[in-house]
Amino acid sequence: MDAIEERWGEASAMFDPHLLEGFEPRPSDVLICTASKAGTTWMQQILHQLRTGGDRDFVSINEVVPWLELPERARASVEAQLASYDAIPDPRVFKTHLPAERTPGAEVVKIVCVARSPLDCCVSHFHHLHGLTRELLDWLDYTPSADFDAYVAAWIERADWFEVVPSWWARREEPNVRWVRYADLRADPRAGVAQLAEAVGFGADAIEVAVELSSLDWMRAHEDRFTRLFREHPPSFEPRSFVRQGGGGRAELSPAQREAILERARAALPDDAARSFFDV
Repeated sequence: MDAIEERWGEASAMFDPHLLEGFEPRPSDVLICTASKAGTTWMQQILHQLRTGGDRDFVSINEVVPWLELPERARASVEAQLASYDAIPDPRVFKTHLPAERTPGAEVVKIVCVARSPLDCCVSHFHHLHGLTRELLDWLDYTPSADFDAYVAAWIERADWFEVVPSWWARREEPNVRWVRYADLRADPRAGVAQLAEAVGFGADAIEVAVELSSLDWMRAHEDRFTRLFREHPPSFEPRSFVRQGGGGRAELSPAQREAILERARAALPDDAARSFFDV
């Protein structure tokens, strides 16, 4: 590979900086920009259904709403993957877990950020790791620990929440950035989906079907659509482990664990309004 700008970061099994450098953003694009386990897949489904007017036949959500920086294991080249992005008809929708400064087109595209409490993200990520199939864990050469206390301590130290969320929160007043509170969307999905349709500029006639097809019941009944990274791959998660309960995970944290997470969140987002917005 040719040398690229250092700002894109180092390559890994789940991240290819060449995709970021070669990506050509369009003003009609929508990027879902979230920390891990903040409702990313849910938002992929909502926006895909708004865009299509109701698509019940897709095979993998990651085919129709690609994970921008994720390398396809079966691809012929970076160029081939970028060409597949170029071939997606407008409006294109992508997801990313990158901070703002490493997101290509951050000033050009429409940005949808989902604000979910770090308490819930932490617990959801623990179950996410333990739901991965043995095949994928072997490919990643990783075995999740069952020690929840050790996991929480490591999450507080290394979680992307504390990098991704502050970077986008700093841009919250920019006209192309839209923040969505996870808790509000869960409390009133129809109102939240209607607001999203207005924010991204498509799907005004598809609100009802988007609400139906992004419901917890529908996504649970079609879980394999959300656990395949690509069509040719088997599901990456064990059955009934990916689409779980949609909230309430923080109850698994001890008072000391909660306070440790909140202490770091307060340091990352020091103003009271931000702490309230993120339900911390």
